Amino acid sequence: MSPTRLPLLLAAGMLAFACKKTPDVLLDSEVDYQDDEDDEVGRLLPVPYGAPRYGGHAVANPLCSTETPQNPGVDMMLRQAWHTSRMVDDPKVLEESAAHARDALKKEPRSARAALLLASALAKHGGRNKEALRNYETFILSCPTTIDAHRTVTLLQRYEHRRETGGAPPPPPKAR
Repeated sequence: MSPTRLPLLLAAGMLAFACKKTPDVLLDSEVDYQDDEDDEVGRLLPVPYGAPRYGGHAVANPLCSTETPQNPGVDMMLRQAWHTSRMVDDPKVLEESAAHARDALKKEPRSARAALLLASALAKHGGRNKEALRNYETFILSCPTTIDAHRTVTLLQRYEHRRETGGAPPPPPKAR
């Protein structure tokens, strides 16, 4: 190979790499990390997140828990969304979970919990990261003092690391 062709081949290879479609990397489902003790944690310091980058927004007067006293039907939809998505990988069941969360959002747009459950179902379903990321971010910006927001920020950081490194797992947390 001539020395003059090598830079051209390298440039062509770098261009092909840069134009390559970024694969849809794994986005974790927050609902899989929840447990019964979460409700006992109480309010935390607001999670440091920064400016929105996925199209999420802070909901005015958000409802951060599953309890919506003004609309008990929404409580049932949120419970169904949680139960149908928890530790399940069946696409049909996850679509049902997403439908319950969407119905809850329609009936109670202030339900940030519905946005979180919708994001979790979409993340588990796969291939719906854009909508899942937007809903995760809406939850974080609306309910920054909850344990779920702290956990969700960690999930987004893992996702961003995987995206930046082409799918490599994030490094383990540093010991304190």
